Amino acid sequence: PWLAYSQFESVRQRVHATVHDVQQYEIQNDINNFSLSRRLTAVEAALPLIREHWLLGVGPADTHLAMRTQYEWRDYGLQRANQADVHSQYLETLLGSGVIGLTLWLAVVFWPLTRPWARRDPYLWLFITAQAATMLVTDILSLQIGLNLFVFGYGFLVVAGERRGQTQII
Repeated sequence: PWLAYSQFESVRQRVHATVHDVQQYEIQNDINNFSLSRRLTAVEAALPLIREHWLLGVGPADTHLAMRTQYEWRDYGLQRANQADVHSQYLETLLGSGVIGLTLWLAVVFWPLTRPWARRDPYLWLFITAQAATMLVTDILSLQIGLNLFVFGYGFLVVAGERRGQTQII
């Protein structure tokens, strides 16, 4: 990262723009034109809902409505078109399904790594690592393509791995 920052002007500009974006959020300026600030505001808006519905969540189908209601209560100076939902699969799951749902989701994502064959499969490791990292910054399951890619990749790698694991036992 440091080499890229020191060698490429575009990287430096992006870092400075990101810092400026976060500063606008911190000093509570108008953040309607700042993507990262809107994402931080979405997290801030979701936290009271998560605290209130921590065990079972608001319901996976009701997260958008719950966020709209939260923004009606406090709009953070955002125009309606700029009021974002949370952009993290983990927060989205916590908001929609609570601690129980998040625990189950994490078990589904990371369960294969409890299997001996999976711990030796670099493709599965890469897939789970990439998906887990992506889920930090986007709610991939809310879009059809993200859902399809996850289900296909996960299903293919896990089923193929289970079959290989079973044939090695026999």
